[in-house]
Amino acid sequence: MMLHNVTTPDSNSTESGSGSAAGSDRRRPLRGRSAAMARNMEASLAIPTASTIRTFEVSSLMQWRGRLRAQGFNVPIAAVLATAMARAAQGTVPAVRRRVEAADKDLILVEEATVNLGVAVDVETAAGHSIMVPVIRDAASLSFPAFVSRLGELSEACRAGTVAVTDLRGATLILTSTGRFGSTTGVPLLPPGPGIIVAAGAIGIPAGLETLARTQHVNPVLTLSSTYDHRAIQGADSGLFLGTVENLLRSPEFLAELEGELRGTPAGDVLLDLPAQPGSEHDDIRLAEYETSASTAVARLEPVRARNEGSWLPEGVEVEFSHLSDPESRVWLAELLRNGTPSPASSRRLQALRLATELDVFEAYLQTQFLGQKTLSVQGLEATVIALAEMAGHAAEAGYSDTVLGMAHRGRLSIMAHILNWPAERILAEFLPTARATAKAPVGDVRQHLGGEGRFDDVDGSSINVTLEQNPSHLEFVSPVALGAVRAKQDRLVAEGESMDQAKRRVLPVLLHGDAAFTGQGVVYETLNLQNLAPYDVGGSVHIVQDNRLGFTATPFQLRSTLWPSDVVKGFDVPVIHTDADDIDANLVAAKIAFDYRERFGKDIIIHVLGYRRHGHNETDEPRYTQPIYYADIDEHPPVHEIYAARLEASGLVPADYVETTKAAARAELVKALEKARTFDLETVVNQQLAPRPAVRAGLEAAPADWALGVLDLAEQDRDGFAIHPKLMRQFSKRKSTRAQDALADWARRNCSP
Repeated sequence: MMLHNVTTPDSNSTESGSGSAAGSDRRRPLRGRSAAMARNMEASLAIPTASTIRTFEVSSLMQWRGRLRAQGFNVPIAAVLATAMARAAQGTVPAVRRRVEAADKDLILVEEATVNLGVAVDVETAAGHSIMVPVIRDAASLSFPAFVSRLGELSEACRAGTVAVTDLRGATLILTSTGRFGSTTGVPLLPPGPGIIVAAGAIGIPAGLETLARTQHVNPVLTLSSTYDHRAIQGADSGLFLGTVENLLRSPEFLAELEGELRGTPAGDVLLDLPAQPGSEHDDIRLAEYETSASTAVARLEPVRARNEGSWLPEGVEVEFSHLSDPESRVWLAELLRNGTPSPASSRRLQALRLATELDVFEAYLQTQFLGQKTLSVQGLEATVIALAEMAGHAAEAGYSDTVLGMAHRGRLSIMAHILNWPAERILAEFLPTARATAKAPVGDVRQHLGGEGRFDDVDGSSINVTLEQNPSHLEFVSPVALGAVRAKQDRLVAEGESMDQAKRRVLPVLLHGDAAFTGQGVVYETLNLQNLAPYDVGGSVHIVQDNRLGFTATPFQLRSTLWPSDVVKGFDVPVIHTDADDIDANLVAAKIAFDYRERFGKDIIIHVLGYRRHGHNETDEPRYTQPIYYADIDEHPPVHEIYAARLEASGLVPADYVETTKAAARAELVKALEKARTFDLETVVNQQLAPRPAVRAGLEAAPADWALGVLDLAEQDRDGFAIHPKLMRQFSKRKSTRAQDALADWARRNCSP
């Protein structure tokens, strides 16, 4: 069943008119799908319809959904709404199951025994957008996960062009959306067949309260409109139906019922808070179902994703900014959400797929070639490395000379190989028996602690220097060190004649954090607190939180009291972008948003990437001891490069054999690199000793004794525009008298002679 379509030129159409001059009319006959759509619309005009509209607040629904998302259940509002409609129609309001059909000269009123629910699915083709309405049979009898799974199958079939004609017929009622581009309500045409169609608008702040919402909390609202066949359904029935749906969406009992179905437990057994006993089976169950077939379909299916600011973004990206106190940045982000962002360029998507594939080959090669050694794989969070590469590319294109990275261990080797572009033999040599203590690295530090410099080459031909700060196993303590290195580079540029504003747009700081350490280490808060203080200001940092939902073996519910690990930044006026690690396009968009935000406002921003950890904490432990259900799901879950390759193949960007061809080439390069690694001299690249500074030493040794006395005398006297406090001046006077007696400096209670 088709509802409406954007009229586009038909490749088979012919044109007639008075000529091709500018402004002349264009005429063409409608063919194919366009003609079928037009005939369907004309048929709908013969149905006598009426409409009812209902608006209600949905703050509790959004909070419930947010809590479930934090626990791994990506539950869309559209699926919850469709389930509420099906169950309301089957139970409380049977009148909406009525429809009228013609039999010879008679009209027959039919009340169907079950609810066959049609859900509008947006289908994009070369000719434009159209709406197809696959029908879920006996929808009210399905559990919530089964409902979403069936909707996922039908939606994929619609988009692939393989949906059966029988699956597009026989709808009792239809759910569609008018909120794709921010519309809060609409009254769609009722097609022949069903007795009622419900349109859901955008969830957002009520009109007229946008300014108030910048400084005070305002509950979001949802508007539903019901257009019905007046011959079969009365206004009272339509009003009662919308009221019942509202009551269900605002009912804790109904939401608990859905949650119980998601978890596979009775509604009364749903755990809404922390588990009763630490280490109970619920710790694992909560975490395990984040990638079941049902929740995967949920993540793909939601056609538009509601934002509290009443706007929409492409699937897979959410932005939190209602906590910001700066109106300008709030307005900028709100406009970004309302207007959307351009899709990533094909060249960047291809670069991302190549990188995702090579990352998987690299990590797998380390684990098989060096069995039993710690690699701290990034598999499950490859999107964080891809987002980092995307930001480095945008920075290089914008004229940045350097980016400085601070991070712990997770994915560090992959970043060395693919962002710093170190030769693979340099990294592999660290795993060989010869890679222990050396003359320049006498402590034999482990490979995940090493830092250094490299150069990232972007797909557009630009490049940028990359510095990876060393991190000796203290996780978040590297963050202020990295920012200090950034400020030092910026100060050097200022000393060379650039302004500080220019210098801040030449050096980009990026900090990668683990989810457990980000909420658990106090240095995170201390570093964030320095961001806007003049001596430490670096023009904003981009933070990437690598959320694999496990801190060694602990679940989020054992690690923190907040919904998301990124919630700790809400006291620092820092916006947060949430992304799905399985959605590469979403992470490319998030990286661009983060870079543009820092460019415009010079402030910190967070990208929170929700993913998983394919192996144990360091590949030497067995995670299935403590998280058996979680890892049963992970074992069956395809890696992100396969998911993304299928998407790009469907778009015609890569051939079917792209992944295997790329993997084979990457493996061959690693085999060659291992042979080179056996003779690679680490002394040429690994150096943990400070470089000597002979010029500085020589200058200090050559300074005359009276030079230090002159410095002290100048420091301890009044100057133009600066008066020393009288009490402090008495201390300085005493010190001068001490120096006059041949004692150079007064250090605590001892006099130190020259």
